[in-house]
Amino acid sequence: MRSTLFALALLAHPWWLRKRRKRVRARPFPQAWRHVLQRRVPYLARLPADLQLQLKQHVQVFLAEKPFLGCAGLAITDDMRVTIAALACLPLLNRPDAYYPGLRQVLVYPGPFIVDRIRIDPLSW
Repeated sequence: MRSTLFALALLAHPWWLRKRRKRVRARPFPQAWRHVLQRRVPYLARLPADLQLQLKQHVQVFLAEKPFLGCAGLAITDDMRVTIAALACLPLLNRPDAYYPGLRQVLVYPGPFIVDRIRIDPLSW
């Protein structure tokens, strides 16, 4: 019984996800977010109207699904969230709705991020 419920949940997940994303896309795009895009992503105005709408809908879904975390005491603002989401969603234009499935959260640092460990690329040998 338990495994049957789990299997049903796995099968229903893509359907439920599409349905939820469709609801999110149908919401009006907030006016404050429009102003952020005008200020922070000015080349958006050069895109055709259909791509502008598509990008705004992608931004809505991205922001609904991906939590943003400020690191090192950084307070995340809507300006930051909307700008980062718009830039992250540009490569998704005219593509299936992938929304970076491996990305669980967006970490935002107040300055450059430097990794303090050595990574050896096996292909570079």
